[in-house]
Parts: sequence; C-alpha cells; structure tokens
Amino acid sequence: MSTSESNRDIVERIPAYSNEMMYRQCLLLKKVMDKSDNIKVGHGKKATIEKRYRYNSNSDHKIREKINRSVEHYKELWNLETTKSK
Repeated sequence: MSTSESNRDIVERIPAYSNEMMYRQCLLLKKVMDKSDNIKVGHGKKATIEKRYRYNSNSDHKIREKINRSVEHYKELWNLETTKSK
C-alpha cells in the first residue's frame, strides 16, 4: 500500500499537533464512537438486554475502523519519536 493510500485510512493530522496530541485526539474520538446503550429486547421473563452502539450505521462502522487504525498509527509514531529522543 502506498503512502497516499494509507493516509486515507487514518484520521488526517491536525496542523501543529504532535504525534502524541493526535494519538490523544484519536483516543477521544474512539471513546465517543464506542459509546453504547443497553436495549431491552423481548417481553416478560424472556426479555434480554443487549448493548448497542449509539452510532450504529454502515458509515459509522467504517468511521470506527478508521479511528481504530488511526489510534494504532499515531501510537506507533509517538513510540518511535520517544525512542529516538532517548
């Protein structure tokens, strides 16, 4: 995969943000997208409670994957940056 293709698969860098700041920003986005609600399904004794994402459409699933890839990407860059400086 070329660099331009891989950049489309992650959250775009915010100008003037370091790798650490982008990592933290992506964690914040992940926390928001992973919010879930307990939904009661069924009636009476056979009712069960399921956890469902608040944001649960096809496009939200793609965004969730993109954010997860971004978290890993910026975490890797941040770790490389900290190991170089030591």
